[in-house]
Amino acid sequence: MSLVNSSKSQFSFIKKENQDDLAITINNSSKEARILSLAVRDADTGNRLPATINGEYLADEMQIPPETLRVLLIDVSHAKRQVVVEFTRNSSGSGMSIRQKNSSMNGKVVDFIELLLK
Repeated sequence: MSLVNSSKSQFSFIKKENQDDLAITINNSSKEARILSLAVRDADTGNRLPATINGEYLADEMQIPPETLRVLLIDVSHAKRQVVVEFTRNSSGSGMSIRQKNSSMNGKVVDFIELLLK
């Protein structure tokens, strides 16, 4: 029986009133492509929420080319209140981490969320 290395990052956030989508920047700084599993759901109902990269809907996995940035866009318009996002990578190598920060620009609060792949 062989062991499989696995990295998992999960976070949740409270949907703002009238918020339709959430953008997550995925930063693959590795010299290798990375394959990730993605699960996005409404925490209250358990319903899956649709996500796209470059306008293409994602099923369960996505491949991020080496040394690239991709923007994952999640449709949160049908979420009730809280959204849970989970990334899993089943492979060897370094892990991944989520960086989230908020800032205020011109009176508007801006959320910045980045998934770092090492």
